[in-house]
Amino acid sequence: ESMPVVFWEAMQTSTPLVSTDAGDIKHYCDRFNVGRVCEPDERSLSDLLCFINDFRPLRSILSGNTKMAAGIGNIEKSAETLKNLCKNIDKAQ
Repeated sequence: ESMPVVFWEAMQTSTPLVSTDAGDIKHYCDRFNVGRVCEPDERSLSDLLCFINDFRPLRSILSGNTKMAAGIGNIEKSAETLKNLCKNIDKAQ
């Protein structure tokens, strides 16, 4: 999957993300500044985990940014957007 469910779950619980570069994870981490991504190998992941563990201020910043990303993965917001889109299409016809 290009966007793992665990990403959206993390955003809903204000949990910063630490991940290897898979699917769209890097795009959303960079776009919303909600986590850090490394190359998909053991050494890179180990280095990133140590960095994040030692740099607590960054974890607080990333956690604060998760609300922006959580909004785009929110099922209620997505349903409302789709409903409004359908209304607009119906009005245009």
